[in-house]
Amino acid sequence: MRVIASVQSKRGSSRGLVHYLAHSKLDLQKEPEKGRELFNAFTEHLSVKSANNFLKADCGKNRPSNDELHHLVLSFKDKDSLLLGSTDDERKKKLKAVTRFAIGRLERHLHSDKLAWAAAVHLNTANPHVHIAIQKQYLTKDLKGKTLNKIPREALPHFEIIDGEKRIVEGILIESARGKLEEFIEQRSTRREHDYDRNDLENVPSKSRPEDEIMGTAAKSDDREILRQGLLVEYQLKFKEERIAFLIERRESLKFQIKDSRTGLKQKVSLKELGTTQNGSDDSPNVSQFRQLQAITHSILAKEESEYFALKGATVDIRKEASEIRKAYKKNGFKLPAPALTKRELDELQTQCLASSKIREYSYLEQVRIDRELKKEIEPRDRDDLEILKGQKILSEVWLRLHEKQLSDFKTNSYYRRFPTGNGEVSLAMLDREFNPKYLPRESAVQTIRRAIKSLTVREKSQSSGSDKNQKYQAVNAALIEQSTGLQSDLRKSQNVVAVLGEVLTRNQKENDVIPRFSASELIQIEGLSRRLKLPNEYADNWRLQRDALVGHGQHQQTFESISEAKDISDVDRIISGRLIAREVLCEIEFNKAKEDHEEYRRSKRFHKFAIDDKDSGTTSYLSLNDVDLPRNRSFLDQTLNLMLESRPHRQLRREIEGHVKQHEQSLKAGLAAAKELCLEARKESTSITANYLSTTVSKPEHQPIFTAGEVNEINKRIATKPDSKEAKNLELLLEKSSADGSTRLNEILTQAIDPGNRDQGTRNHTPSQAEHVERTTGPDRRTGKEIIVGFER
Repeated sequence: MRVIASVQSKRGSSRGLVHYLAHSKLDLQKEPEKGRELFNAFTEHLSVKSANNFLKADCGKNRPSNDELHHLVLSFKDKDSLLLGSTDDERKKKLKAVTRFAIGRLERHLHSDKLAWAAAVHLNTANPHVHIAIQKQYLTKDLKGKTLNKIPREALPHFEIIDGEKRIVEGILIESARGKLEEFIEQRSTRREHDYDRNDLENVPSKSRPEDEIMGTAAKSDDREILRQGLLVEYQLKFKEERIAFLIERRESLKFQIKDSRTGLKQKVSLKELGTTQNGSDDSPNVSQFRQLQAITHSILAKEESEYFALKGATVDIRKEASEIRKAYKKNGFKLPAPALTKRELDELQTQCLASSKIREYSYLEQVRIDRELKKEIEPRDRDDLEILKGQKILSEVWLRLHEKQLSDFKTNSYYRRFPTGNGEVSLAMLDREFNPKYLPRESAVQTIRRAIKSLTVREKSQSSGSDKNQKYQAVNAALIEQSTGLQSDLRKSQNVVAVLGEVLTRNQKENDVIPRFSASELIQIEGLSRRLKLPNEYADNWRLQRDALVGHGQHQQTFESISEAKDISDVDRIISGRLIAREVLCEIEFNKAKEDHEEYRRSKRFHKFAIDDKDSGTTSYLSLNDVDLPRNRSFLDQTLNLMLESRPHRQLRREIEGHVKQHEQSLKAGLAAAKELCLEARKESTSITANYLSTTVSKPEHQPIFTAGEVNEINKRIATKPDSKEAKNLELLLEKSSADGSTRLNEILTQAIDPGNRDQGTRNHTPSQAEHVERTTGPDRRTGKEIIVGFER
């Protein structure tokens, strides 16, 4: 049994080493056409983007350069790999586990907290092998930053003097990989000797006898129970794996509360906000915080990873048995019986599928539910269930409107959308101003001659400049395509969620007067979405639901609770007042932004470039009204002649762009009117509370504004946009006055108010601050009271 470990020279595609790992020299008979599946210590499924994001040493780049990474290869004999499993997928899983074990040994040798690496299994040669990309920058156990300039001698084959004789030593990577390989092969051979045999079922000729005769009622019942357990485990593993993939994808934007070494105050920051490299001094506060956050994200990922693999290892037998049952039914041509899931389990699984937009799985579980309801094995949905479903459908409809608006705004403003490239952010508009001669200032004859002489004498520099220009254009265009694809995918998912919830409600809804019911989290989401979408009616209705729930909770506390718990009542009053102030502030920000956008567009609408797709060539051009409009500075006769001689394609193009100009202007006007209405409504509601509040600068006000963590981020972005304005100073003052624990208390009390039976679970229903928009929440199911984990909230 032989394993080879080698360090590869710095190579890879122009799109980076990770892209090379996934897409180089694909064997389409053995490997997927879309590219190989990447993996690392935390997950089996990594996209190229996620892997690049995970391997970056800092937050200022799209991907790490090849110089920042080590490129290793572990190669195995084909006859050894065949002993790992009966299928390519099974063998690849074992090779991934071998790789993880080998890199884990390397980490322990380096005393590393965790190495950042990504790998792919290649099957395009006679011997299967694993390509591994490892980030050179890493943290030690005590958070010291180190650089792995070269792979240690002890990790690779090398010579050592043993008993006075020079011998070759395999090294850590080969020894650990070979040991794990032998362990897997031995386990598989032992397991095959003791495998559970289903010959009684598989040897029966297909459809020679009725299904009940072959299997019997008791056997079918047992199979349904095994299928139930296997399905529950598979869903748990799938949601955990998605959780890990999400943490890797968004690790830069997750916020954590850490202590500032200079001020001593705790603040919530993300890696992206720090935006610093690890190459600076160890004493630098930013570098220290950066390493703290890296250690936190690594520890979270390591915990999720250990839970995932522990669950995977503990459930091998039940998953294998469920798989054998499915194969047996398929081989005999029988319909697979519905898993014996309870109503509670179906509710929980469908909630998880809905939260992560897994509509196919949701629909399958709905078919299982229908089957079990028809056989009267479980109770159908009651009125409470339908009210919750209707609330989920309304929330999904609001999300759908947001995704439609995001895609529309993207198409309108894609020419001006900035993306990180190299040392900063650029857009197509900025590149055109930089490289296009018509955007450059006019130069004198002497300057023109000097530039011509310089271009002739420094040809290499000129060529590199042109290459740099093309690379930037390609990078921005690739980012635009990727973002457009992501927005379209989000839109399709939202459409599917709304459609499937509509179908379920249509099938179950016996009465048309079902009133939607919302959780605390759903109400907060709808409030933020309706403000962003500038929906005054939805914004006002949502606040009435929140306020009524909070007021009702305060009255309930005052009537039934002891005097020692009066703090909750004062909290209710404080939260209502603080939220009224916060709502007015946030609506003012939306109104100011809408006004600025409208005024800026009015000034520049003639020069605003829109994306125009050419259906024949499949290309996209960016044109403004000024580019296609007929000359207006000539005589009336000339203008008439130009209009008459205008070609048909040019006329169609001009009218298309004129339509875009008018449509965008109308959209901005409607948004401004809605923002104004939103602002007036919020101002009217908070008049009694906020009288002279904004002018209070000396004495501490009676009521403090209460913002959620997401709203604080919005305010900080607004301050960064207009740092020297009066508005920015007022907003900074408001943040200083805001309640530090307001977001926590808002979630807790609102949850208690909506679910009074679950008072003790209020804290656990609070959304973790480090993942404000997409996170896992733990808490009781409102309908069952059982503790569940909801996979992802959008």
